[in-house]
Amino acid sequence: MSAASMSNMSIISISMPIYPYPYLSIYLHIYLYICSTAFIMVAHMDDWVVNGFTFGLVDVTALCYVIYYLCIEQPGIAGPIASMMITGCWYGANKIVEMNMENTMNIAAGVHIVAWLAQFYGHGVHEGRSPALLDNLFQAIFMAPLFVLMEVMFRFGYRQEFQNSIQPQIDEAILKFKTESQKKVK
Repeated sequence: MSAASMSNMSIISISMPIYPYPYLSIYLHIYLYICSTAFIMVAHMDDWVVNGFTFGLVDVTALCYVIYYLCIEQPGIAGPIASMMITGCWYGANKIVEMNMENTMNIAAGVHIVAWLAQFYGHGVHEGRSPALLDNLFQAIFMAPLFVLMEVMFRFGYRQEFQNSIQPQIDEAILKFKTESQKKVK
């Protein structure tokens, strides 16, 4: 792995807080629902026309995600996979809005709210802390979907060298969290 690649990947490990019980957290994260429903809600917004080119906030948002994920995770495959997932959310959201189904916005908003409630439940009950949204809005919106994808990929052996390089930090953070949690209980 190149030094530049390690540098880009280190951004992920530094910017995302190291939560205890990371594998439980993976299964509780439901970012696909959150991203999909957010894209559907944003796709309902009015489009802009500039020099005959029509685009909307959903297009700009998807483009920002795709560029960011392609740049931050180089030369790996997690960034392109995350970019494809975002592109799928963007495409699906636009198609759903084009179908002009009744109550699409209400259903998307309802699923979005339930997904966030599940997120808060999982973090609060099973991890004993708040989700990243309350720590850093940027990482909750942009980094968390890539973080969750990479955690899943790590389970299958992706970028073992990088995972091994950050594991001591993760172990230290988990120990610190457990120690602080035990002090609160006493």
